[in-house]
Amino acid sequence: MPSTAAPSAEPEFYTPRQAAQKLGHKGPRKVYELMSSGRLASVTIRSVLRIPAPALAAYMESLPRPEDLCTIPEAARRLQVSWHTVDEMIRDGDITAVRVEGKKGRQVLRKSLDGYLAAAARS
Repeated sequence: MPSTAAPSAEPEFYTPRQAAQKLGHKGPRKVYELMSSGRLASVTIRSVLRIPAPALAAYMESLPRPEDLCTIPEAARRLQVSWHTVDEMIRDGDITAVRVEGKKGRQVLRKSLDGYLAAAARS
């Protein structure tokens, strides 16, 4: 007797190509890099690499959202300093910047910028 359960919209496991599509990449190369670096969990099923759906969801959740980021010029305006000073603050670890796929340069994490401004206001 066939199963009456509705098919799941999301698969339990993704191929590297499917994972790349879900992440917005053109090909699986970046997914293989993420797996080899350990940032994205994978399993081998009958000698074929697969990415568990929960692992892919957790990785996607860990990525910063556009509203969590600001540009270096925006950070410089908020701090009332030059872009060069923002670069120095990033190098010194005072604020955190990340590279975002498809964007040129680095983006500053708003949370780190807000934390720096709050600490500066307290001192």
